[in-house]
Amino acid sequence: MWNCWKPISLQARERPGAGSWALTAGMVLLSAALAQGAAAAKTGGETEPAAAGQAAYEREDYEAAARHFEEAVQARPQDSSLHHWLGKSYGRLADDSGWLKAMSYAKKTVAAFRKAVELDAANPAALRDLISYLEQAPGFLGGDQQEAKALKARLAALETTPAP
Repeated sequence: MWNCWKPISLQARERPGAGSWALTAGMVLLSAALAQGAAAAKTGGETEPAAAGQAAYEREDYEAAARHFEEAVQARPQDSSLHHWLGKSYGRLADDSGWLKAMSYAKKTVAAFRKAVELDAANPAALRDLISYLEQAPGFLGGDQQEAKALKARLAALETTPAP
């Protein structure tokens, strides 16, 4: 990025009296490059927490993953996959925590899975994880065999429907 004006300044040395033009052109090009970089950073900033969350999840740092996915969900609250990843991170934290913290994480897990399915009813990974949670969790933590059965039927219908 910083070298974008260099060819103009080198040309200016070859032509007498062209120095001020070269400096002005170089500054314009530098300003444009900086503005372009700032715009890219804004756009990339929204996906950066999600990528960091996935990397943390892969290295089994579920606390960091949850923090990154919480940030990503705040930036893009309508993204089903982000809610799903957040639920997965909370679920892993519940597995690794003591009883009281596990209960709190379990409730966050099911809430995130439900939100992922609410945002995208055709998200099979979120549906599978929600079904698994509902089948395994006790009722006081949101487990529900009937709801799991209904969601299984929806998942089966989704999986048998041909892709467009």
